[in-house]
Amino acid sequence: MSVTSKIIKNVFSSWTYYFIQLAIGFFLMPFMVHRLGAEVYGLWILVFSFAAYVSFFDFGIRGSVVKYVAEFEAKKDFGSLNKVINTSWLIHSSIGLLIILAFFMLSNFLQYFFEINPMFLNDFRVCFRLIGLSIGLTLFFNIFVGILEGYKRNDVVSIIESATFILQSALITVIVIKGYGIVSLAIIIILVNLLKQIIRAICCFNISPHLRLNFFLFNRNTLKTIFSYSIFLFTFQGMLTILNSLPNIILGAFLGTASITFYSIAERLIGYFRTFLFTTSGTLVPFISSFDALNDTKRVKKSFLMGSKYSYSIVLFLVLILIVMGRPFINLWMGEAFTNKSYNVLVIIVIPLLFSPAFFTIQALLKGLGRLKEITICTAIQLLLSVILSIILVKKLGLNGVALAFAIPYFLNYVIVLPALMLHILGISGRDYFKAVYLKPMIPALILLLCLIFLRNNYYPSSYIVLILEILFSGLIYSIVSFKVILEDHERNFYLSKLNLCFRNT
Repeated sequence: MSVTSKIIKNVFSSWTYYFIQLAIGFFLMPFMVHRLGAEVYGLWILVFSFAAYVSFFDFGIRGSVVKYVAEFEAKKDFGSLNKVINTSWLIHSSIGLLIILAFFMLSNFLQYFFEINPMFLNDFRVCFRLIGLSIGLTLFFNIFVGILEGYKRNDVVSIIESATFILQSALITVIVIKGYGIVSLAIIIILVNLLKQIIRAICCFNISPHLRLNFFLFNRNTLKTIFSYSIFLFTFQGMLTILNSLPNIILGAFLGTASITFYSIAERLIGYFRTFLFTTSGTLVPFISSFDALNDTKRVKKSFLMGSKYSYSIVLFLVLILIVMGRPFINLWMGEAFTNKSYNVLVIIVIPLLFSPAFFTIQALLKGLGRLKEITICTAIQLLLSVILSIILVKKLGLNGVALAFAIPYFLNYVIVLPALMLHILGISGRDYFKAVYLKPMIPALILLLCLIFLRNNYYPSSYIVLILEILFSGLIYSIVSFKVILEDHERNFYLSKLNLCFRNT
């Protein structure tokens, strides 16, 4: 299978899992709220939220596994590959064991940290221990998902994730209908999680016959190599988390909690959008690591330019929909009282994305090339500048001032600084970059913009059905024009041949 085919396969499988999560979550949440009640459901969300910290306790090591597995697999250096895997495995296992012990110890003091109805305290304590056990097991098995991604098998990861997520959701639905409590839900979570991890491990051994698990393969020099990469990845991801949560803290401190609601509505929409594109661009990381390991600079440059072009096409489509259709959507979703303030914030936050085609591709490229120091430093400056501007602008412009305070540094970092850095690293001229990435997508984007404005002004979306139909219609026109304008002849022929093959197989 060609590299392009592998990338497309990984991207579409990642999209499939993303939309499965989105669809099931959309329907499951109101079902559980009504069945469990607001108090018990809130308790369940509190318990389940601790599971999200598994990425924090990972300390960026999984990202190191992805990079170095891809690199050593490309070089056929399976000795170094096994040293990376087993060194990471020992670190993760040790951290996982400490987390399990910490959760079991802390469970005895939960009543001092949370306001919990005494009726539910024992259930909460048991669930807290089970979630700690689940996090520990996840870290113990975490290297396997890193190995699969390092071998460019995101499709396998997505299939396993999709199947186990559907199974988990179905079991949760049955458990809730039967009237069982949150302890039963926690048991379901841990059992399905364990099943998922075991399936991943089996797939790893099938895909990588050279894989050996042995704690004695731990290597101190390998540990230094892993941490030299993971420390920057951990720091970078931590700063991104802060950038996403900091506006709420500043708004709460200066304008009160009501302003957070208006901001979070816009941020939630942008969050779905970012998650979708991070999922897409993340599939490039192991490919870039392999190309870099083989000193194949031509393919690295091609990946950057093509990845930026494709991501920009998606960005333009989603951003223009948010700008033109954002107001009627917020009105339908949250009500008229939230529309104006939240929409203004949405536009301010989303505008910089119109000019940053390589935002998601740059992150993938720098991760794959091991150049995380640069992006970490740039993100630290962006964070510092955002804090300074927000303190100044919140007093003058209120809610919109905070949105501007985070949008301006984002624009400077991802439209000017990081693209210039990337062009310097790869030796690409600004003219070639503009021509390959910016120029062609502008034509279908302009047609899309006119189409959306026409539909909104003449057939105002007063219901979800009308809104969805207008977006689908505009998307169809945008896809057809993009296929003709953005893609080169060989790209069109490639996709047509794949489409023709799919029809033949069916």
